[in-house]
Amino acid sequence: MSTRGRCAGVARALLVLSSLGATVACASRAPRPVESAARQPARVRPYPIVEGAAFARAVERGTRTHTGRPGARYWTNDASYRLEASLDPRTRRVNGYGTVTYRNRSPDTLTVLAVYTRPNLFAPGAMRNRRVPTTAGIRMRRVAVGATNLPAAPELRDEPSWFMDGTVTWIRPEQPVMPGDSVKLTFDWTFEVPRDGAPRGGTDGSVYFVSYWYP
Repeated sequence: MSTRGRCAGVARALLVLSSLGATVACASRAPRPVESAARQPARVRPYPIVEGAAFARAVERGTRTHTGRPGARYWTNDASYRLEASLDPRTRRVNGYGTVTYRNRSPDTLTVLAVYTRPNLFAPGAMRNRRVPTTAGIRMRRVAVGATNLPAAPELRDEPSWFMDGTVTWIRPEQPVMPGDSVKLTFDWTFEVPRDGAPRGGTDGSVYFVSYWYP
């Protein structure tokens, strides 16, 4: 019923109740205003950004800018790959062979190269922050720079060799890689795919998810 209809009914009741000394009033209530949406909190002001010494040097050298755009002297090293690999489901073993052409676009002379060998995450004694199914890790059967096969070493040495340090393999070529130059690396490797439960990979015996499988 509308407010007007209710007031008319009260007026008729007033005629009856007035003789009894009663007073009846009809107040027309305005519709309750719709509550406004909750006010948005004031925007949080970001903390002041402190420019680090390394970033300041990069700006000075022209590789970075304060606007976020790459500087005029910005550079990124890159590599191209030619890979071959096979998987033996009976042994869960991956056998791989590949060549990598690494280009030094930096202004620095590179005397040592770093290559990721991530299957060593599952090797016994590897540093990790979670429990994983273990394997023997990756085994390098050949590491060559150009046409020269390099010997393995128990540590990083000054002479041409390669040293596997967990998930990183360090390679010292016979000749440094000069700025603007490139070098061809050859790898022959094998590793066992970990059981199901490995992060970002593993196998349940039927399905294989092989990740980070090449140097």
